[in-house]
Amino acid sequence: MAEMMIAPDFIQALFAPKAPKSVDKKTWGISVNTVFVPLFTASNADGLTAISNEAIGAPYRVARDTDGTPKLSASGKPIIRLNKDFAEQVGLQRENYVAQAMTYVAKVAKNKATAYATEVAHNRKAGMPIVEHDNAVIYAYNAQVIAQSTANREPVKV
Repeated sequence: MAEMMIAPDFIQALFAPKAPKSVDKKTWGISVNTVFVPLFTASNADGLTAISNEAIGAPYRVARDTDGTPKLSASGKPIIRLNKDFAEQVGLQRENYVAQAMTYVAKVAKNKATAYATEVAHNRKAGMPIVEHDNAVIYAYNAQVIAQSTANREPVKV
């Protein structure tokens, strides 16, 4: 009989109900002001990092052209970017998250090989009708586009 393995707290937390969505800028799909700013503040306080107070206090910067003037989007709004140091820390968090997630997957796949393989098989079986339907929709659309382009093409004069 397989030994019962309990997922680590940080993995269990990933599956807990989430708070309502905030209106905040995101990077890598994660809120800057409600996740990364508090995380980096806590990691500095805990002595794990030494991210500058300026980077945490003002994580956004106006992007600038080579002449120093603010970069503007096509609509005329200023382009806002994350501070370089802040963005590097976000990238590090993302890489560490991926590494921890894959370590967890490997551990479960090894320690609960049968259950994991069963889940993979169920996932594939459940997803197959969706994939087949999406493929049929794409093929039908492509055929329609080809037929329209062929009908609209002017004959080549030789």
